Amino acid sequence: MNWTFIVAGFLALIALAILGRIMRCWLANPSAALLLTSHDPEQFPQVMAGRYAFMAAMIMGALIFGGAGALAFVFASLSGLGFYDGWVYGRVGKSTAKHNQAGLASLAAALACLALWAGA
Repeated sequence: MNWTFIVAGFLALIALAILGRIMRCWLANPSAALLLTSHDPEQFPQVMAGRYAFMAAMIMGALIFGGAGALAFVFASLSGLGFYDGWVYGRVGKSTAKHNQAGLASLAAALACLALWAGA
């Protein structure tokens, strides 16, 4: 095992722990999560724009540095995000169509990339 893998793995574990804490906070107490993350609801449209820009950056990074297998993982993750958002909105009786469509499109892309990766 090389040091690069060990250090990168350690950094990934730290990031996962931090993200897990933030996720649990958002689920348990959104008001506290706003304070924890220093988010302001008035800026959410700009924050969401940034989220979409960086989703695109993750796709580009997977394409450039990882190929079809990495793209399959990114698209599967984005599919989960679409379906999760649809589930959240569906629970309160709001439209889920666009989120579910995004989830299905990402799932289709993930499966196509997975097939390419498996055949390579």
